[in-house]
Amino acid sequence: MKIFQAVAITILAIAGTSAQGDAGWRQPFDPLRIVGNIYYVGTRGLSSFLIVTPAGGIVIDSGERESVPFIRANVERLGFRLSDVKILLAGHAHFDHVGGHADLQRLTGAQVIVMDADRDAIATGTDRSALGAAGWQKVRVDRVIKDNDTVTLGGVTLTAHLTPGHTQGCTTWTTDATED
Repeated sequence: MKIFQAVAITILAIAGTSAQGDAGWRQPFDPLRIVGNIYYVGTRGLSSFLIVTPAGGIVIDSGERESVPFIRANVERLGFRLSDVKILLAGHAHFDHVGGHADLQRLTGAQVIVMDADRDAIATGTDRSALGAAGWQKVRVDRVIKDNDTVTLGGVTLTAHLTPGHTQGCTTWTTDATED
């Protein structure tokens, strides 16, 4: 068995959004398994990831509000149920990463966990970065974390690394994934 450090989640998220721009944001993209229990469930231009655990799923980034039907369809195409998602995370507080959080939270009852520096932006639906982009629906934040805090579900642990720049609460998530 090989163990992979899944820092690639953030790299793929950045690559997916910058390469496509607005044109691919609302286009379907086939879901795929990346490694172990980590799946791509986003659109053609906006990355969203599903991490499957024995106790339910974790979604990182929800794209725009319009991404939610695509995420739902992709989760189901992989044979999982959206209602099994228990935790919603984000890479940072911009509309193209958390715009669907409120809808996903409503559909799943999932707990929203965010980095402290992006808490107010996510909760109020207001872009507080220099970009000053469009807002999103307010999101109920259930847990606030800091650098190196962990999120665990079903024996799978993700570590939050504060990587400010794009927003003050930019977060890189790492985990271990087993590949046979």
